[in-house]
Amino acid sequence: MSAPGTECALGRRVTGLRPRHLQYAAKVLLSGTRSGDTSPLVTIRADGDRVPLFLVPGVGGEIVGFGTLVRHLPPTQPVHGLRAGGPDAPRSSLRMESLAATHADAIRRVCPAGPYIVAGYSAGGILAYEIAQQLRAGRGHVALLAMIDAPVPPELPEEARPRRRWTPAEVFRFVKNVGWWIVDDLRTSTAADLLLRARSKARLLRGLLHRDVPLVHGARDQVDIRDRLGVPRLPDQFVPWLEAYIDAIGHYYPQPYPGRIVVLRARAQPLFGGLKHDRGWGELAGHPVEVRVIAGEHDNILREPRVRQLAAALTDVLDAALPEVRN
Repeated sequence: MSAPGTECALGRRVTGLRPRHLQYAAKVLLSGTRSGDTSPLVTIRADGDRVPLFLVPGVGGEIVGFGTLVRHLPPTQPVHGLRAGGPDAPRSSLRMESLAATHADAIRRVCPAGPYIVAGYSAGGILAYEIAQQLRAGRGHVALLAMIDAPVPPELPEEARPRRRWTPAEVFRFVKNVGWWIVDDLRTSTAADLLLRARSKARLLRGLLHRDVPLVHGARDQVDIRDRLGVPRLPDQFVPWLEAYIDAIGHYYPQPYPGRIVVLRARAQPLFGGLKHDRGWGELAGHPVEVRVIAGEHDNILREPRVRQLAAALTDVLDAALPEVRN
């Protein structure tokens, strides 16, 4: 007989899709079709005796990439995906705290007592952070909170942030990152992808240059949020949800987190983004943040062949968090 509170770890409350349905599960997560189930939780892999892993995708539809990641995790690792939303999701007065509460409730239905392992990719890391906070507030044991190339939410709106100070150390980090950006991003991208991104950046620049011009005849802001966030492929029907989600992040003020945070970050960071080694999470963590650097850039660490290194690093931190269930 298992010890009290280990039903979740043994997978006895986990039901859902078999591994052979993994590709279908990823499509379900992206499309929002869940066979009448309104829960944000979709089981990607049900089998296994390890503590379940709960994955939160980014806002650009990257959940499809989780299918490849899961295939490279141990076969005994149960995995659930947590959809933040989509074209049909409610958007009015969306706030990170209420969204996280819905997700935390869905997790508790699968795993009432914990322990919990939560990981978030990209902007999904911010939602994963608040989910972990609420699980802990409910006296649940969060064994690990993993940030997969997820930045900390900004403390100030973009226009109020101080300008970057180009100290010698900052210049060195920038030049070093340019080298990795060439190796991990530029050289691995197709001509079509580079052209798409160049057009997106051109639209963004044009929109920023004209954003102070008064809008007339009901015209919309000329800055497309997809260009601003670097997701130009996102379908039009996702844009209202994306705008609501980013607005929720802008109104979210994270509290210090007393648990363990591990950052799995891409080696190549955005050229003009923040260059903090831990993506800023050390400012909120109650314990030293462990950082694992994955060869690649933000998008391709979820694709072959980079995803193999990500899966190996994630497996390693999972084993370290719960050595008692290590195979």
